[in-house]
Amino acid sequence: MSEWMSKGWMVAAAMASSTGAWEFDKAYALPEMPVLAQSGGLETPFFFATEKTGSPKNYARLATPVRLSGFGCLARDPDDPTGSTFWTLDDRGLSSAYETSSMKARVFALPDYHHKLVKLKVDGGTLKVLEIDSIASLESATVFTTGLPNSRLDPDEIALKGNLAVASVDEAAKLAAVPNGYDFEALRILPSGNFLASDELGPSIVEIDKATKRIVKEWHPGNGLPKVFAKRRDNRGFEAMAVTPSGKVVAMLQSPADNSSSANTKDSRMVRVLWLDPATGKSREHVYLVDLKGASKRLASETKIGDMVALSETRFLAIEHGEDGLGKYWVDLVEFDIAGATDIRDPEDHGKGLTFWKSDVSKLLTPEEIGMDTATSVWSAVGIVPVARTVRMGDLLSGGGAWTSRKPEGLELLGDTAVALLNDNDYGAQDRNSDGIPHILPDAERVESIVYLKLPAGTGVRGTGSSRPALRIGTIGRTIRVFGERHEIASLALRDPYGRILARGAMRGGVGEVPLEGVPSGVHVLESTGSRSRTTVLVQVVR
Repeated sequence: MSEWMSKGWMVAAAMASSTGAWEFDKAYALPEMPVLAQSGGLETPFFFATEKTGSPKNYARLATPVRLSGFGCLARDPDDPTGSTFWTLDDRGLSSAYETSSMKARVFALPDYHHKLVKLKVDGGTLKVLEIDSIASLESATVFTTGLPNSRLDPDEIALKGNLAVASVDEAAKLAAVPNGYDFEALRILPSGNFLASDELGPSIVEIDKATKRIVKEWHPGNGLPKVFAKRRDNRGFEAMAVTPSGKVVAMLQSPADNSSSANTKDSRMVRVLWLDPATGKSREHVYLVDLKGASKRLASETKIGDMVALSETRFLAIEHGEDGLGKYWVDLVEFDIAGATDIRDPEDHGKGLTFWKSDVSKLLTPEEIGMDTATSVWSAVGIVPVARTVRMGDLLSGGGAWTSRKPEGLELLGDTAVALLNDNDYGAQDRNSDGIPHILPDAERVESIVYLKLPAGTGVRGTGSSRPALRIGTIGRTIRVFGERHEIASLALRDPYGRILARGAMRGGVGEVPLEGVPSGVHVLESTGSRSRTTVLVQVVR
């Protein structure tokens, strides 16, 4: 029997299923949030029923108020090595689609509502709110962002003021576009600590100062971004965005853009990917092909990209979801690599981007038009190599686990062994036939939750190529022996789930040690910090 076993020490490594702070495959629901409100107003929005009653028949206003929610993004707080603390951001306040034979619009219950940047923490088995902030606009530190159409981006959307008392829409109650209007969908944290958010309207990308919570820089089509991204479909802009270890930004449209001179391309397989260096302004574009699910015949128009995270400078993990032709809904985690993909950026920056000769129709077509052909072979014929794509965790809804939502819109990577997913709930409201009324969702669908999922071993996401290389551990006597993939000098720290340092060590040549003397039983975080990387792994110490 070895010395450490005779002394009663045991160390288990790498993402134990119960961490003391959070557990795998458990839904951590958002607590009851404040009632939704707008600046300077005392009005309270309530949901409306889903079926008409009374005489004359109409949708009754219910007694259930609308609360702060609608969060569609997730970014891990880099100051918490346990992976328990996150930031999220809601989109544009309570709004509903409205469409008749003569008008297509968006109805806003609270036009002056300000976006909320929220800090969350999984603690004691529950999800707690630590901080709620509004976001000051690029124009003024005292003018905050709203969800109204953006006047600086040539808005093509009509906005109407909603009626909070009765279920009706006044087509004359038009709202003006504003310079501080956004529909935020993705959130990341830059190496500087500032936030980076993407929106669906421009689509735009904005940098938000971490201290003042004010926008300090913006990119949109024609202003730092290629003009072709303005071809995005309504409400299908930059749904997903990642920041690589070196600070490069990669974003994806939610669905195929409408980029054709003759026909709608919403059924194209092609989703456009943006690569951007914020420091230099250089950009690239790539082709991503959505999965049509073979015999089940999923329409590309019904396939969406939910969010994405960086695994390295070229490799990414993305959420792809949608309904197939047989009525089955899919949620997949997909890895893709842009390393060998063709750059299709137009150096002249025309509005439609580059076009390519398709010989069977004897025409120059946009990549979106080419993607209307479902055959993968069409891309080699036009000289384009799409990104390499592999499903890493398929059909998350079929496993009977804690993830049950069809709205997966927040994704974050924890080390290289786990991910956290967040579902959007659209503020608890649903559209019914685009009537402009915020109808209440069923109780279960109004809940927003974070779920931790363990990445399967051998998927290719772990280890080589990851931006956070794995640590392997063992024990010698009363010492943790640490083995790393990078042979660099690094400091080692063993922390409890609250960040307090329990023991220190050092690493050289890929090998290091941390003493266990005086370390209490429990799950702790082993942190390696070198000149080129910072890596964490969870370890369980048992006496």
